[in-house]
Amino acid sequence: MQELETQVVKIQLGDNKQSSSFVYTFAETINSQDTELYVICELPMFNPAAADECQRISQAITSAIKRSYRGEVEAETFENALALINEELSKLVTIGKTHWLGKLNAIIGVKHNDILSVSSVGKISALLYRDGKFVSVTEPGNTNQPLKTFEHFSEGKLKLNDMFVLSTSQLFNHLSVDRIKKLVDKNELPIAAQEIIEILQDDMGPEIACGSIFALQTEPSPEITPDEVDLAEFLNQSPDQQSQSLSPQIKSQIKAGFIPHSVKNYAKTGGILAKSFFADIKDKYLKLSYWRNLANHSGQTIGMVQGKLKSTAKKIQPERINNYSRQKKFFMLAGVGLVLILVVNIAIAKLQNNSTQTVQFNTEQLTEIEKQLNDANASLIFGDETKARELFAQAQNLLNNLGQPESQENIDKVNELKTLAQDLDKKLNKVETATVKNLGTLASSDHLIALPDYIAVENNRTIVSYNRNNGSISDNELSTSESIIQAIALKNADRAAVYNGSELLIWNTETGSVTNGTKDQVPNQSDFGGMKTYAVNNKVYIIDQADAVIRSFATTNTGFTNPQTSVEDQALKNAIDLAIDGNIYFISGGEIYKYNSGDKQDFSPAVKNLSDQSKIYTELDYEYIYLLDPENNKIIVLNKEGGLVKNITSDQFTNLRDFVVDENNDKIYVLNGDQLLQIEL
Repeated sequence: MQELETQVVKIQLGDNKQSSSFVYTFAETINSQDTELYVICELPMFNPAAADECQRISQAITSAIKRSYRGEVEAETFENALALINEELSKLVTIGKTHWLGKLNAIIGVKHNDILSVSSVGKISALLYRDGKFVSVTEPGNTNQPLKTFEHFSEGKLKLNDMFVLSTSQLFNHLSVDRIKKLVDKNELPIAAQEIIEILQDDMGPEIACGSIFALQTEPSPEITPDEVDLAEFLNQSPDQQSQSLSPQIKSQIKAGFIPHSVKNYAKTGGILAKSFFADIKDKYLKLSYWRNLANHSGQTIGMVQGKLKSTAKKIQPERINNYSRQKKFFMLAGVGLVLILVVNIAIAKLQNNSTQTVQFNTEQLTEIEKQLNDANASLIFGDETKARELFAQAQNLLNNLGQPESQENIDKVNELKTLAQDLDKKLNKVETATVKNLGTLASSDHLIALPDYIAVENNRTIVSYNRNNGSISDNELSTSESIIQAIALKNADRAAVYNGSELLIWNTETGSVTNGTKDQVPNQSDFGGMKTYAVNNKVYIIDQADAVIRSFATTNTGFTNPQTSVEDQALKNAIDLAIDGNIYFISGGEIYKYNSGDKQDFSPAVKNLSDQSKIYTELDYEYIYLLDPENNKIIVLNKEGGLVKNITSDQFTNLRDFVVDENNDKIYVLNGDQLLQIEL
C-alpha cells in the first residue's frame, strides 16, 4: 500500500448576513486512525436568521461522521456513517425541521490510508485530478426522504500527485475547469488557492457564498539517504575534494536543498523542510507578508494542513546530544535552524489572527470556552438539552471570570465568544426572530376584534378594520351603535358577542346594530377580567373578578340565557385573560391555571411571572397555547402540556397590546400600539 500525505487547502467565501445561501466547510484529520474527514454543506438562506438553523444541520452531519470514525475503521465504516447521518437528519424532520428537504447540497468525503470514499446530495461537485485530467467521482442524489439523503457512494484508490476537489457549484460558475487546471499546474497549491480566491472575490457579489476543498496527495516526509560521510575528514578537504568524496545521490540532495549528514535521524527534520523550501526560502517563504497574506487574505478562510512533522520530530533524541562530535552538532543545529525559521514565520502569521504567546493562558481559556460552547451546541442539536445547559453554564462562568485581555485580538475574540454565548442562550430558550409584515395603522385600543373576514379595533364608536380577503384597511366597513370594550365572533358568521362595560349584547356585524342585551350576572368594567367564546357550544365565558368565578352564557340569535358558573377559584380575583379549547386556561398573578369541567388540573407550564398585561390564546384543535408577553416584547408558544416550544421576538415588537392567532393559516395578528402586524408561523 502506497503511503500518501495530503496537502489541504480549504476556501470559504461569503457573508452569512448578506448571502442568499449558507455554506459550511469542514476538514479534519483523525491522526490515530490515519483518516481525513471532509464535509461541505450548502443550504438556501432567505433571511439571516436562518443561518443558525443551517449551522445546526451542518453540525449534525459533521458530528455523525466524526462519531463513526472514532473507533477502528473497517470496510463498512463509511456506509455505516452515511446511515447514521441519514438517521440524524430524519430526527430533525420528526421535530418539524423540514425546510432543508430537497434543498440540501452536501458532500461527505473520507480518506483512509489511500482509499477515498465520497457521497453527495444535490448540486455539488466531487472531482479527481489525475494525469492532467479532471473526472467526476460521484453522482449526487436528490431525495425528499431523509433516511435516503445520502444513498449512494463511491470509493477508489488514490495515487501520488492525485488531487481531489470538493466544492459548491459557485466555484465552477466563476472558474472553468481548464482555468483551475492551469492554476494548479503552474503554482504550488497554496499559491493557486490564493489566485482562485482573488478571482472569486472579483467576480462574486456579497450575496454569493462558496465553499471548496482542494486535497493534493504528496509523498510522505522523506527519510534522508543513509549514505555515510566522515565529517571530520570531509571538513578538512578542499572544495574539489569534498565534491569528489560525495556520492551522486548526496550531490543531488545538496542541489535540492538537503544538508549532508552522517546520522540520518538527527538532521531528518531539517532535511525534510529544506527539500521543500531551500531553493526559494529567501525570496518567498521568509517574507512575513507572504505568510500573513496567505493566512489572512481579505479576511477569508484558507486552511492548510501538511502532515507528519510531529511524528518525525519525535525521532530526535535530545539526551544524546552531549555525546555528538562538533561536526555532528553543527549539522544537527543547521537542520534545526531551518525548522525554526519556518515555524517562526508560520507562527507569526497565525499569531496575527490569534493571541500572542505572552497571553497564552488567556488563549487557552478562550479555546476552552469556545469548545464548551460548540459542545453545548452539538448537545442541543442531538436533543440533550440538559447537557447543553450544563456546558453553557460552564462556558458562561468562564466568560464571566475571564478578566480583560490586553491584546486587541483577544478582546475581539472575547466579544466573538460573548456573541456565541448569546446565540446559544437564545437557542436554549428557543428564541426565534419573527417574519413580520406591517399591515397598516388601525387605531388606539387595548383589544382586537377578531371576525371571520376582519381584524379590527373600536375607538369612540368608530371601527377601523383590516379586511383579511383583500388586505385593505377602512373605517367604514364595520359600524356599531354601542361602545365596545371587547367583542368576539359567534358561530353565526354575521354575529358577535359584545361587552360594553356593563352588559352583554349581540352585534349584527352586517347592519351595525347592537341589541338584545343582558346584565344578569355580568360584571362591571372594574371587575371584568376578559371574555372568550367556545365554538363547540357557542357559549360566552367571562371572568368576574369580584366573585372570583368564570361564568358561561348560552347564546342565541336574540340574546343570552342561563348564566352558569364554570370555574371557581380565588385566583380569579386577579385574573386578566382566559382561553378555551375544551379546557379553560386563565392567567392570574403571573401564573397560568388550567381547569376542566370545573376541576383544577395539574399544569406546570415552562413560563412563570407573566406581567399583568399578558394575554393567552388557544382554540379547539390548536396544537399550541400562545402567550403575549408585552413586558418582554415577545410571544411565547407552549405545547398543551406546558412545555416551551419557542419564544418569538422582533425589533418591531415595541408596544404589544393584543393578538389573535390563526393557527390553521399559520398567522398571528398583533396589535402593536396602533399598528397591525402579521407574523408568519
